[in-house]
Amino acid sequence: YKPTYHAELVARCMDAGISISMWPVVSLYAPERMAEAVLRDTELYKPERLFLDAERHWVVDYIANTKRFLDRLGKPGMPVGLSSYRRADAHPEMSWGVWLAHKTAGQYTIDFQGQQLYPIGWNAPAAYAEQTRLDVMSHEKETAKVGRMPMPWFPFMPAFAEHGWTPSAEGFKRMVLSLHTLLGDRLVGLNAWALDQNLVDPGLEPVYDAIRT
Repeated sequence: YKPTYHAELVARCMDAGISISMWPVVSLYAPERMAEAVLRDTELYKPERLFLDAERHWVVDYIANTKRFLDRLGKPGMPVGLSSYRRADAHPEMSWGVWLAHKTAGQYTIDFQGQQLYPIGWNAPAAYAEQTRLDVMSHEKETAKVGRMPMPWFPFMPAFAEHGWTPSAEGFKRMVLSLHTLLGDRLVGLNAWALDQNLVDPGLEPVYDAIRT
């Protein structure tokens, strides 16, 4: 591992006109230290957006520390998204309202929904689109509870073969159509996560074509 790798990669991307986003995996075990680490990296890499990957035991076991983390994070100078479980009502332990309602100096800390809408076994296009609808509406319900509607969305979508989570090209298109129908202009972007992991697999080329178009 080269310590300067990320800084050099960011510099090359910026020179090529490619904007940078950050996706830190959040732990609430030591919430202030975690927030300070995120802030240091935002100063170093100057990302356009910040996606907080907040899920699993290192968040849930210490969910009571959410406010401490968000208090220290404050407003880091770029839009901040919450990127967590795809179905809010399946994970009430996440205390969604605490994340979405938190403010720093009168401004909301979380600016957009960046949830991880992976199919996880629902690869048939119609079923995938229906799962997407259920996932989005579940988070919309939590957003409405704290008076944050309407809220922008910039969700993560899969493009990888691991665990059978890769949609077909038609499934991907149906998902995008579903998101446009549900969210309209509030859908400000899409992330196809791990696209680069399978570029050597020619069988996935139709999915890549769908993503590119």
